[in-house]
Amino acid sequence: DRPFLSLGIGFLSVVLSPFIFLLLLITLIGIPLDLILLVIFIVLVYISKIFIGIVLGQKMLQFLGKKAALGWSLVLGLFAYYVLTMIPVLGFIFWMIAGLVGLGAILIGVKGLYADLRRTKRSI
Repeated sequence: DRPFLSLGIGFLSVVLSPFIFLLLLITLIGIPLDLILLVIFIVLVYISKIFIGIVLGQKMLQFLGKKAALGWSLVLGLFAYYVLTMIPVLGFIFWMIAGLVGLGAILIGVKGLYADLRRTKRSI
């Protein structure tokens, strides 16, 4: 819904993550936590293209005036994503922007889920 906010959050997470990882490596207790967070960060970056594929596929189907299941939107969107990333210079730029937007969208979604869980916990 908010691609520029997702882009900003994704950019900040990519810029700030190395500093956080280095700070955790300084402490003895932080080393295992650092390794866990590094694996989680790598997985999130990898998964971000799935979210971009879904959104891209839904936008393409919406432009064509078609309705399809989420799986077909994902297949169409990932196909378009990989075709676009094969373009020599523009593909790299698209890959970077799409990755940052996808990562930011995941982080915003996780924050929203965490806030919803905290609200329901207080109401119980």
